Amino acid sequence: ACLGKRSCSIKISGAVFGDDPCKDVAKTLSVEARCTSPSSTDGSFQL
Repeated sequence: ACLGKRSCSIKISGAVFGDDPCKDVAKTLSVEARCTSPSSTDGSFQL
């Protein structure tokens, strides 16, 4: 979803991450991305 873009967004929802077992507790999301040259990628990435 974010490959080749300068910026992108990730939808945060129960459909994506599952139901929230602790609805009254604040949450945070950390994302780590690594950019490499196109010739060194195999089409996979890790978020």
